[in-house]
Amino acid sequence: MPEYNQVTCQYCGTPITPGNRFCSNCGKSTEGGTSRPTEYSVDAQPTSLQSGANFEGRTPPPPPRNVDSGTSYPGYQPQQEYRPDTPMYQAQAQAQAQVPGYAAAPPVKDSSRRVLGQVGCGLLVTILVILALCGGGGYFAYNWLAGAMHSTTDQANNTSTSTGSSNTDTTASAPKPVVTTLNTKPVTYASVNMSIKDVQQATSFPEDNNNKSGILRIDLSEENTSSTASYYSYTDSMLLTLPDNTSVHPEASKVSSGPDASIKRTNWVDFAVPTTVKPDQLTLTIGTSTESQIEIPLKADADLSKYQPITSAPNKLIQYAGANWTITNATKQTSYDAKQADKDSVFVVVKLKIDNTSQKEIYPFPSDTMRLQAGSTTNKPSSNTLNSSIAAGQMNSRGECVFIMPADSTDFTFELLPNDLLATTQPVTTTFQVK
Repeated sequence: MPEYNQVTCQYCGTPITPGNRFCSNCGKSTEGGTSRPTEYSVDAQPTSLQSGANFEGRTPPPPPRNVDSGTSYPGYQPQQEYRPDTPMYQAQAQAQAQVPGYAAAPPVKDSSRRVLGQVGCGLLVTILVILALCGGGGYFAYNWLAGAMHSTTDQANNTSTSTGSSNTDTTASAPKPVVTTLNTKPVTYASVNMSIKDVQQATSFPEDNNNKSGILRIDLSEENTSSTASYYSYTDSMLLTLPDNTSVHPEASKVSSGPDASIKRTNWVDFAVPTTVKPDQLTLTIGTSTESQIEIPLKADADLSKYQPITSAPNKLIQYAGANWTITNATKQTSYDAKQADKDSVFVVVKLKIDNTSQKEIYPFPSDTMRLQAGSTTNKPSSNTLNSSIAAGQMNSRGECVFIMPADSTDFTFELLPNDLLATTQPVTTTFQVK
């Protein structure tokens, strides 16, 4: 038999059966010689092993198919047991461990947020740029318009100055009004207490539209003492008499009509009067031609006593219809309940106190039972505030009756007439004076 040269695996030392391309123990290739390591091809790519690969416990490839337990071949040795503690296997494991494994792929980031953020930032920047452009444009436009207007104003001022000083504002150069303080005593017109605080004279006032040779302004203090609004007009109810006995009506007034009920206020009334006329040469008349008029000289010491109310306290007691009737006081005045007395007439206000000492209810009936006489004039009440009925035993029932009488009356007779409902058959009278 010819001599057989035994070939072993260069990796694990296991005998290689002729014709086998791989080691039956470790599975390595036997081609290219067993005495040198396999060289890498120029085109070959490095083999990467999975990180953490371990050959421990790996089952070696099976023996050739034609080998069985009953057949023996020259030079064949049974498969040796895999022992990782041998030097050859340890060198192999170290070599394999040095082969880098595939690195874990980094997590894929969600790029949608970044894209949306970039879009939002771009949109915000665009809006800011637009606003900046608009603001800058508006700023420059404003400056341009302001400059143009200022230039136009300067040109107009220069033109006005060049035409001469005759175009100067007359209002600004007008002298201050001449003020004469009066503070007259109050007089009453249509239940409104009026007093003249002062008189002002000037060429014109800002409130007057017409250019006059002079304006006289009367400053008033007013207070409505009644519970009824007054409706008089200053244009109709006021007249200013000049030194030549001519008269002028008001040109304007701060308020055009009388004050409301219980209102206190200030007012002014303007008349066209030359500035050469002095206030103490003038007389203010309050009241229309059909009313009881009040004449006020525009002087600080003007005597207005004849226009003041006059009151007396007769305290006259009479018995009528089982009750005691007392005239507590009587007043002559030119106005009552926001009305002015007619020309040559006055209001006589008679205040009464009634004590019903009888056992029955009584009814005053002022229009039917009461009269006031002065000279040849006898009148019934024009108004009253008495109770319509007075109960039996009721005391101190108070009210007033108002009579319109001649302005020059001083002596009066108060009369209670007979009345069937009150079971009275005889008139009852009493007299009093108001001077």
